[in-house]
Amino acid sequence: MQQIRILLAVAGLALGLGCVVAQGVQLTAGVGFGGYYRPNTLVPVIVEINNPDSEITGELRVLSDDQGALPDTYRFPVVIPKGAKWLRFLYIIPHSFTSDIKVELRGNGLQPVRAIIQNCKQVSAETRLVAVVGGTGSSLSFLNGQSLTVLGGAQYRPWDMSGYSRDQYRYGYGYGGAPYGGGGKVPGNMNVVNIPPALLPDNPEAYGSLAALMLMSDVTENTLSKGSVRDAISMWVVNGGHLVVAGGGVPSRLEAPFFAGLLPLHNGKPLPEAESMTNTDGGIAVMMPRGAGWTTALTYDPDAVAAADWHKAAAFYGKLFAKAPSIPFTQLFAENINNAIMPSNIKPPDLKLIVAFLLIYLVLLVPVNYFVLRKLDKRELAWVTTPAIVLIFTIGAYGIGLLTKGSTLLLHSLTMVETCAGQSSAEATSSLLIFSPSRTNYRLALGESGLLAKEAALGNEYDYRGNRTVKSPLTYKIAGNDVTVEGVHVNMWDFRQFTMAHTLDLGEGFTASLTPSSSPSASAWKGTITNKTPYRYSICELYYNGARVAEFSLEPGEIYQINATRKATAQFTGPNQQHIFDVARGSVQSKFTSSAALKRGAVLITYSADPAAHPAFKVTNHAPTAAITVMAVHL
Repeated sequence: MQQIRILLAVAGLALGLGCVVAQGVQLTAGVGFGGYYRPNTLVPVIVEINNPDSEITGELRVLSDDQGALPDTYRFPVVIPKGAKWLRFLYIIPHSFTSDIKVELRGNGLQPVRAIIQNCKQVSAETRLVAVVGGTGSSLSFLNGQSLTVLGGAQYRPWDMSGYSRDQYRYGYGYGGAPYGGGGKVPGNMNVVNIPPALLPDNPEAYGSLAALMLMSDVTENTLSKGSVRDAISMWVVNGGHLVVAGGGVPSRLEAPFFAGLLPLHNGKPLPEAESMTNTDGGIAVMMPRGAGWTTALTYDPDAVAAADWHKAAAFYGKLFAKAPSIPFTQLFAENINNAIMPSNIKPPDLKLIVAFLLIYLVLLVPVNYFVLRKLDKRELAWVTTPAIVLIFTIGAYGIGLLTKGSTLLLHSLTMVETCAGQSSAEATSSLLIFSPSRTNYRLALGESGLLAKEAALGNEYDYRGNRTVKSPLTYKIAGNDVTVEGVHVNMWDFRQFTMAHTLDLGEGFTASLTPSSSPSASAWKGTITNKTPYRYSICELYYNGARVAEFSLEPGEIYQINATRKATAQFTGPNQQHIFDVARGSVQSKFTSSAALKRGAVLITYSADPAAHPAFKVTNHAPTAAITVMAVHL
């Protein structure tokens, strides 16, 4: 506990924490990395509570008076024993930047205790935020505010895979189809923050504000004591992060599994496919892409090197930290997600049928009704016949709607996963469509693997006058890793769409031993691919440098010998699941030409309808009615 207090004291200097003491309870809170965060990403809120009094059973809430920035409610149930010194991460998604963030503790018999977080700073589109862990506490601080050249609009792991809202465009995050450098080279700047290891989030999405995470020479695998933190960093790198590890320190430290599995080194030597960059003081940065991101190993300890020319040193690090990621797998198919999960069998009635229905209704309601009653000399019965005709046609309209739109709750989901061979866990990003047959409030439960969810940007957040038309605010209730979203109101025959991040247990992951051939035919290849995950993959496609080599299926534990004779067969339960698969597969096959990460080396694309491979979320106790998981594995 004493170590935590020391680390928090360091964090207090770095983060600009808000702190309040009431009724003996001390509440301290900070946001992001060094107070910096990027809106529209998952932002960590660090909370410490010192409770010298009786046990507190209640909840923490993250609040803001700026409803445009934080329209939703975030509630975190807590139980804090007497005498406890409690440190936790809470996670929120600000829709836009605000410095008005508060954390409030409510509990049994306790007056609300609130901490106001100060000194928040926005990470803009051209800012490259670097978090330095360990070292002297001022490592690379001379880079603060230094200029660099970046690709205009390039982002680092944006969280929402469903498109860009107008808020993101307004705050300079790119728009439409060019969020990863489509704007050409533009001037930017670096910001460096030093943080203690205890304040590294255990959620991969929480690193979305960073351009790079740098671990100094005194950071070992044991320093990152929580396995969840190590897993989070690994998953973040694969999905577009940049991990930089300093040399020096204990000679064997980089041989630990965490470093050995990530860095472009083997027995301390650069891998053949790695690239290098030398600074003016003789130090070398060995870099290699990993998934959509990068890993870099420095051959020197920056704290032990005195730069002879600060301007050249700044230029070296500027070039290193400006390294743009490839488009993450989940972002690559953003434009196709909505088409894939929209129900395929729900079509609007034929226009001719609608016109005929309305004409018959109007003719019967007015002229026919009038002349029939007049002929019978019973015009006083109009008060009976008119409502009867209206009722009959109302029932008929409902019947047509029922036939075309159905009476069943439809939950369609497409999950996209990007990982590397050997990884035991992966980050899964799912898009869920809730199509309701009635006007109802639903409760979305992500389960224990949930990281967080947000309503997808569907392009209708503003009306033609520019006024916000966002649907009703949501309440997020987060207990540990168990995430629920309450108050999901859906009108009759309407839908709402959510984007969710999850972790997926891959067991021992995938392994491969491949000998590529210059021929695209699988018969010219040699090697094996082993499925050490617990899931069945109906269709697997092996690509090499963007060209498809082989197609097959994989059972759990199966070893596949590459050949040209075996074909995969996929059976799906109904037209909606088949539709999701067809759109997803067509999108994958067309997108290889535009993805640097997918065109590089051997990539295995898998398609699975195995329920176990899909994140275990439910909507008011209903499981998805049609779901496909698509995974990209960099071998």
